[in-house]
Amino acid sequence: DLSSAVDGRAQIVVINKYLDLIREKTRVVTCSGNHDLDSRDEEGEKTSRWITELNARGLEADDASIEIDGTLISLCRWWDGPRAQARLAEQLARDAAKPKKQWFWVHHAPMADSPVSWSGSKFIGDTVLKRWVDQYQPDAVFSAHIHQSPFTGAGSWADRLGKSWAFTFGTPPGAPPAHSL
Repeated sequence: DLSSAVDGRAQIVVINKYLDLIREKTRVVTCSGNHDLDSRDEEGEKTSRWITELNARGLEADDASIEIDGTLISLCRWWDGPRAQARLAEQLARDAAKPKKQWFWVHHAPMADSPVSWSGSKFIGDTVLKRWVDQYQPDAVFSAHIHQSPFTGAGSWADRLGKSWAFTFGTPPGAPPAHSL
């Protein structure tokens, strides 16, 4: 929470503890988002090192691709510059070539020009993601970046582009938090 008075490093410690508790009960997959950027990579682009490091702890995260019963799940990093975007493009190209029954993507931002990216006043989704969805036609893309889209008149929880479904979780008021089972 960038607006919190609590230092981001302390928040990361708490989130990691919760992720470990959740992992005791179920499998956890995640991807970084714009609020997770905590450092810069070798090229000077903002990155979420703490999310990437989850992979070493057995929690699948950014840059990982996992297979569960024939379903391939691509965990997409938040990209803040051309090199990180290129790395994600390479990951998706590699994953497109893998054998699979279904292909799901976990990508923080939803695709552009879709009800899942409606802010209440304009579409603010990812145009590059929309091109990739159009190109590769994954079975589903899960996102959450636009918090209010499911709760606005022109917004939605779900949309389609070709054969691909796009889902967003939004941020519902109260408990429980947005999630997918």
